[in-house]
Amino acid sequence: MFISAAPVGAVPKYLDPAEPKFISGLLLDLFLSAPERAKLVQVLAQNGWEFAVPGGIALQAGYRETVMKDQLALLDHEGQSRAVAWLSREGWIEQETAWCKAPVSDSRVQSKLERQDLLSISCEKELKSIVLLLTTQGWQANPEGDLEWRHEKLSSYLPADLVSKIEKLSPRLMSKLLANGW
Repeated sequence: MFISAAPVGAVPKYLDPAEPKFISGLLLDLFLSAPERAKLVQVLAQNGWEFAVPGGIALQAGYRETVMKDQLALLDHEGQSRAVAWLSREGWIEQETAWCKAPVSDSRVQSKLERQDLLSISCEKELKSIVLLLTTQGWQANPEGDLEWRHEKLSSYLPADLVSKIEKLSPRLMSKLLANGW
């Protein structure tokens, strides 16, 4: 788990398909003071997490992000107002005891990357790099050569440098990734 705003964050060194690959730093900014955040970043780094620079993209499904109202109560008035305004603006749903992130439509999140789309990356070295990263995170090849996510919860992250390479080598693949929930 780690830190940053949507396209900014961090990823762990050791990956488990059932665990998240990305922690939004924006949420940490809302709920932690600078000294608390610095301590947490240090602990995360000691536990194998790496900082990710802006520009990466994540795909997650099956995880329900929640902010308990008693956590909000720990903030000063200004902090509470800022956090509630952000949660509302980002489409989080206020419930009796917590704010919950609105679930991403299952119809939008695609748990399959088709071989033909991946092959639109003409540079073999970059294609291997993408496939290696995705399979390390838990994607599995099917007999047709597509990559599928076969686990209950989906959590995958492409770092900024890889995203910029995909944008350059195959804008069509990048458009498809973004349209499918990344």
